[in-house]
Amino acid sequence: MATDLHKLFSDFLKKVHPEAEQKNVSEDTIKKYFDEFITHYGNEFLKSLYEGMYEAVAEHRLWVDEFTVGLEKKWFRAFVACDAMSIISDEILGDYIKKYESTPMPYRFITLKYIAGRACQVYREIVCLAKHGFADGAFARWRTLYELAVIALFINEYGDAVAKSYYDFKDFDCGYQDWAIKASCFARRKKNSRITFAEIEQKTALNTDPWIKQHKLSHKMVHAAPQGTFSRIGDKHSDQRILTGASDYGLNIPLNNAVISFAQICVTFLTLNISFQAFTGIIAITNWIQIVEKEIYQCAYEVFGDEYKKEYEATRDLDFLICRSCDII
Repeated sequence: MATDLHKLFSDFLKKVHPEAEQKNVSEDTIKKYFDEFITHYGNEFLKSLYEGMYEAVAEHRLWVDEFTVGLEKKWFRAFVACDAMSIISDEILGDYIKKYESTPMPYRFITLKYIAGRACQVYREIVCLAKHGFADGAFARWRTLYELAVIALFINEYGDAVAKSYYDFKDFDCGYQDWAIKASCFARRKKNSRITFAEIEQKTALNTDPWIKQHKLSHKMVHAAPQGTFSRIGDKHSDQRILTGASDYGLNIPLNNAVISFAQICVTFLTLNISFQAFTGIIAITNWIQIVEKEIYQCAYEVFGDEYKKEYEATRDLDFLICRSCDII
C-alpha cells in the first residue's frame, strides 16, 4: 500500500510539479504538494463514485428486491396475519369512535383515542421494518408501543384527572412523567417530584414481570449499549461476519411483542364504553394475538427448524378456529 502511494505521488509530481525533482525543494513545499495530491485524488475518487451512483444503486435495489421477495416467501403467513391485525383493528376502532364522535366525551376517552391512533401507526412501522428484514429496528420501535400500552393502562385505571393531565402536558417539554402526579397512587408525592416510567409501570394492572427484561433489552437496541452491538436479534451471533443490513432471522420477537402490546392498547380503549360491538371487537383482537403467534412460529419452524419446534407445537392448534355447529333459539 505504501509503495503504491509513493508511486502515485511520484507520478503526480512529475505531471503537476516537475520542479519538485530538484534537490533544493524544501520540506514545507513537499508537504504542500502532498496535501494537493491527497485533495486531487480524493476529488477524483468522489467524482467516480458520483458518476457511478445510479448504476450502483440500481444494482443494489435489484438485490434488495430479490431479498425482500425471498423474505416474503419465508414469512408470508406471519406478515399476512400481522397486516390483518392492523386492518381489523382499524375497522373495529373506527366504528367504535364514530359511535361517540357526536357526544362530548371525557378526557380519558379523548386521550386513549389518540394513544390508540398513535399505536396503529407505530405497529405498522414495526411490521414494515420486519418485512424488510430489520428485526433489531422493529424491536427498538416496539419499545414505544410497549410504553404506550403501559401509559394507556395507567390512565384507564386512574381516571379522568390523570387523562386530562396527560393531555395538558402536550405543550410542555419534560423528560419525566410528571403528568402522572394527579394519580391517587402518587398522592403523597411532592408536586415538584419527578416520576419515572418505571414507577408508572409498577402501578398498572399489567403483569410486567415477563416484559421488564424485554423492555430493558429494547433500550439497548436504541442506545449504544454493548449488548445491542454484539447480541443483535437479527444476527445468528456468528463471529465470522458482522451484520450490516437486513436479515431473515429473529423477526418472530418484535412481531410477537408488537401484536400483544398493540392489542393491549386497543382493548384498553374499547373497555371504556362496553357494548356488544365493543365486546365482540375485544374478543376478535384478543384472539388474533394467538392467530399471529400461530403463523409466526409456523413460518419460523419451517425456515429454521428445531430451533422453533417448541413454540410451533405450542401454537399450531387453536380451538376457536375449529368450526362447530350451534343452534340459536
